Amino acid sequence: MEVLIASLLFFTICIFIFQLLVQVQLDEKSLYQKRIIASYVHDIVRETTINDATDIDRSVNHLIEQPVHIHTETTKGVKEVCATWVSERNQQQKYCLYG
Repeated sequence: MEVLIASLLFFTICIFIFQLLVQVQLDEKSLYQKRIIASYVHDIVRETTINDATDIDRSVNHLIEQPVHIHTETTKGVKEVCATWVSERNQQQKYCLYG
């Protein structure tokens, strides 16, 4: 009986730890994607501010596995550059910078 309880407890702990590790991996990948997109959006803010470029509305496929939609808008002289994409957890993500 003790062996059965000990085995059950051991496997329960193993399954719990495995689920935690999977969640941590998904979060790490999500943060990695956001870091790549933030760098790209920063470059676009800098480029459009220096060159005084027109508004951009395009999709980029080379940053992460999913397409990233880039949209710029100028309001009262302030450039807003936003990126939207679908994360690993199938959630709509949005990241904006202003310049």
